[in-house]
Amino acid sequence: MTIDVTQDDIDHGIQGDCQECPVARALMYAFNLKNRDQVSVPGDNYHDGIVIRFGRRLGDKHYEGEITFPIPDRVSDFITQFDAGNSKLKPFSFKLPDMPGWDR
Repeated sequence: MTIDVTQDDIDHGIQGDCQECPVARALMYAFNLKNRDQVSVPGDNYHDGIVIRFGRRLGDKHYEGEITFPIPDRVSDFITQFDAGNSKLKPFSFKLPDMPGWDR
């Protein structure tokens, strides 16, 4: 699955917010997610990875299912630069493994 981080995502992303950064915004669109707590994109590799939560909401940040993807180096580098205030970042795309049966 290809994830496109657009100029709109960059323009409206929030520095230091793993649920509102440009990458999180792009993931919300790609996976057709409705709630900001359904995605988490930490800016470093010390965390588990990109988290997508799906299904019925069971409580605060708890859903029926959760998938975690490793953070591609390109994404981690982008987030680090975005959080540091780099204003020259450009749109880009990255790939996540395909998920058969994902209902978008």
